[in-house]
Amino acid sequence: ILGEKLPDLVLSGVNKGRNVAEDVVYSGTIAGALEGTILGIPSFALSQEFSIDTRNAPLWETAVKFGPDIIRKVLDAGVPKNTVVNVNFPSCMPDDVKGIRITRQGKRNLGFLKIDRRHDGRGNPYFWIGFERAAMMDTPAEGTDLAALAARYVSVTPLRLDRTDEAFAEALVQTLKGDAALNRRALHGAGDKLRQRFQLERLLQRGAVAIFRRQARGAVAGREDEGAVARVDQLG
Repeated sequence: ILGEKLPDLVLSGVNKGRNVAEDVVYSGTIAGALEGTILGIPSFALSQEFSIDTRNAPLWETAVKFGPDIIRKVLDAGVPKNTVVNVNFPSCMPDDVKGIRITRQGKRNLGFLKIDRRHDGRGNPYFWIGFERAAMMDTPAEGTDLAALAARYVSVTPLRLDRTDEAFAEALVQTLKGDAALNRRALHGAGDKLRQRFQLERLLQRGAVAIFRRQARGAVAGREDEGAVARVDQLG
């Protein structure tokens, strides 16, 4: 569609429902932004939190007020390669927002995890993963995306494309040091990654671009992301 010109920016969202903590692993909204990051384009995932009271009428005006200025300032500063910017707006009116916080990915208290057995339109059973309402009363760790939203701040979290646990990888080198076959497989895998990178560079040099338009379809695994649907079918 754009010919040889790549997009200057990728915006995924604004999604109905926040994408924080473990949500970032399977969020369709963040996945859309990651696609742009993979192609070397500055990319933002944008999500508007809602509460029990605003579930059917999210306060979109909060995202409208704060989103554009955040995007402009981050772009002016420059987005590092292989980094996606995850922005979440709190569930309150714009005038009630206390400010903006740079946060890290949080983690929910899994003690509030619940799994509901449901049936789809054809009567097939599946399981819906979510959290009890009591989880909203749990105090999140300071500095996290969860804590920022709870205190009515806009949360801005830079997320890395590379999820490698470098410290554990170093430990595994010593643990598996004597496994020559494993080392050969690791070298083979590194070669595959180099070939994939070369193919991507050739693709970008040709200027080929694929643009995807995502259709909201309902909450993801009970985490409120409307960009995709996750389900676990019961077999047998």
